[in-house]
Amino acid sequence: MEPIYGTALAIELEERRIPFRREVPIPARYKGRAVGTYFADFIIDDRVILEIKCVTTVLPLFRSQMITYLRLSGKRLGLILNSEPRC
Repeated sequence: MEPIYGTALAIELEERRIPFRREVPIPARYKGRAVGTYFADFIIDDRVILEIKCVTTVLPLFRSQMITYLRLSGKRLGLILNSEPRC
């Protein structure tokens, strides 16, 4: 469901002329060396990291993920957008 919601959100942002980037790589480093890459779902207006979830419960893991993205990217604002799945 998350990819579908992401595509719908991208359409809305484009129609409203809100600048965004999607699936933005965020490099992870350890002792100055690259160790991997995370991918933020969206970065809005080069200021806000937006993560899309489709879960019944927003777990502490998702908050930790956002904190990591913020720390590594140097951004100060993050939003976890959850659309609880419907059965």
